[in-house]
Amino acid sequence: MNGLQIVISDVTAPSAAPGQLTFTFRIENHSTSSVQINNSQVMVVDSNEKQYEITSEGFDWMWPIAKGEIKPGTMTLASPLQGSPTSVELRFNIDQSFNHYDTLPICVPVRQ
Repeated sequence: MNGLQIVISDVTAPSAAPGQLTFTFRIENHSTSSVQINNSQVMVVDSNEKQYEITSEGFDWMWPIAKGEIKPGTMTLASPLQGSPTSVELRFNIDQSFNHYDTLPICVPVRQ
């Protein structure tokens, strides 16, 4: 993705629900134009190919990110991980131009 970077800075899980991961991240737009992203355009798939829904904070329904802008956010798995996956892949579908989506996958190792 030209000039777009998503950085996962922290992954936590509450002791009461050890597999219910929360991801802290920031989206950096170093490209020459704005992009759109929202929480409904993020898919989480574990290394066992199980899909998970997410909930989010500070990650609005339609989130335009202007060129040169950096936006932080958090998202949490709606349910705990099942089985014993070794990683999860966060698949961000980014709208770089009107209804033209590109997927930016980020693999995050997990320990349980």
